[in-house]
Amino acid sequence: GCIRRQTWKLLDARERGQPAESTEFIVEALWPSQRQADAFAHAERPEDVRKWWDEMMAGVEAVRTVRYVDEGG
Repeated sequence: GCIRRQTWKLLDARERGQPAESTEFIVEALWPSQRQADAFAHAERPEDVRKWWDEMMAGVEAVRTVRYVDEGG
C-alpha cells in the first residue's frame, strides 16, 4: 500500500486577500513502486465502496493528482 499520503489546501494569492471562488486541494501519495501505485488505481472496488465514493466525489472537481514513487521502486 501507500507509504505516506498528504492533502494540501492551496491558497490563492491572486485573489488579493479575497476568498477564491473554490478551494483547490492537492493529494500527494508516496508509493513503494509504480506497479503497486497502478494496482491500487485500477483495483476493482466493492459496490458499496463505489457508491460511497461516487456520492462523496459528486461535488468535487479533480484538477490534478500528484503521485510519487520511491527511488528504489
